[in-house]
Amino acid sequence: PSSTSKLSSEAGVELGKFTLNSGGSPTLVIGSHVVTGKAVEVSKPYLLCRRQGSVGSKRKRGGSGEEDDVEGGGSGIEVVGVVTKKYLFDAYPKTITRAIA
Repeated sequence: PSSTSKLSSEAGVELGKFTLNSGGSPTLVIGSHVVTGKAVEVSKPYLLCRRQGSVGSKRKRGGSGEEDDVEGGGSGIEVVGVVTKKYLFDAYPKTITRAIA
């Protein structure tokens, strides 16, 4: 069976559709373009982390005017997963033509 996910922005706007077929090959459809790819192993696995707890206040950094987060007493990092594979889309996208009725 194939698996399908809709890609959307933070604003909730749909960006495209990502599909994995039964063989594990990914397909990405964005607008009127489709691109197929392949799953490959990453050279070095890496952790996917999420900040936990409260973040304290913000402080100004040097003379740049930018702000840094200052960690509060209850913050930490939660490991969400380990990334060992990635999807590589290295082919030029193909245009999808749709008949207008």
